[in-house]
Amino acid sequence: MRGATVARGARSQAVEDGIQHAGRNEINDLVWHWYAPNCLLDTAEQPWYKGFYTKATCFNVADAVNDSNGTNYQLLLRDIDAIAAQIKRLDRAKVPILFRPLYEPGEGWLWYGIYSPALFKKLWDILYDRITHYGNLQDIVWICNTADPVWYPGNDKCDIAQSITTPLLAAMVPPPTSTRSSRPSRRTRESWPWRKSVPFLIPI
Repeated sequence: MRGATVARGARSQAVEDGIQHAGRNEINDLVWHWYAPNCLLDTAEQPWYKGFYTKATCFNVADAVNDSNGTNYQLLLRDIDAIAAQIKRLDRAKVPILFRPLYEPGEGWLWYGIYSPALFKKLWDILYDRITHYGNLQDIVWICNTADPVWYPGNDKCDIAQSITTPLLAAMVPPPTSTRSSRPSRRTRESWPWRKSVPFLIPI
């Protein structure tokens, strides 16, 4: 495993590292560590760098995803476009990725998973549509990390469902892959020669 982070303007080598990993026949597993788009408490007990935790933000996911004209919805798009810009750099370098956003929904400790499966799926839909269609980024294997099938966004928007049973990633349960066949791609997945997975983090 190799890790790299970027947050609040911090410099990161994550994309550069990913390109190097691909050059060594390694698969890049991109884990997006998404901070709440706004309303971070930023207190002594809940500092800004804990902004992905439920207790560290007052951001209301329900209000955001249900009002496409609202400020919070636009903040979601802002953040999604920011991560898409980094994925685009990998795409231009012809580096496909495994993409694992919005991990562990329903556990209650992350800001995007404290409401309901329906709201989570709506957020996933927004994320998927923005990156895939608006951003025209096709060479991505989408992974949903959830142990509970009620949170799974569906085979049309996800390639792999992954279950992590311990915080230290001690157990991985490989699920059925998507059966969808209509998603376009400039390169077929069968031609990808990568043999080893190298996760890295980009929190925004």
